[in-house]
Amino acid sequence: MEEFGARKRGIKQGRCDLYIYPNGKRKGEYIEAKQVWSKYNERKEEWNLNQIQPSLTLAMKNAQDIIVSKDDPSIKIGLIFIAPYIYRDCKHKIDHHIETIIKDVPSARYDAFAWSFPAIVRNLNGGGQYKNFIFPGVMLLASVVEKKN
Repeated sequence: MEEFGARKRGIKQGRCDLYIYPNGKRKGEYIEAKQVWSKYNERKEEWNLNQIQPSLTLAMKNAQDIIVSKDDPSIKIGLIFIAPYIYRDCKHKIDHHIETIIKDVPSARYDAFAWSFPAIVRNLNGGGQYKNFIFPGVMLLASVVEKKN
């Protein structure tokens, strides 16, 4: 998968991240996606979640800007992938940290929320500058963009 050219408001030619076209149906989904890193702050004992709502709002705005014909019944969706990470020294509390972020994210406005924290990758180390961190999984928030009349 890769992004494709799309007409957008305010610019002659833009990009759209994904279009899903269900087989045999005319109604599809235009999707604009963003990624957010969320670091656990051990001192404050909380996740840094302050970029989640602004990033989802930006993804929704980018989706809204896609120009489609008036008779196109497709839906526009903004979504974000959240990549939480913690210091490797905190991995003994990883289950607690995962439960916390799943509980804390619902303060954002969204239509769909999914996550995956498979046990096999809960101790996945980063490389380079992230070698002291683990990346236990991924979360996704999606929001349907209201059609403008």
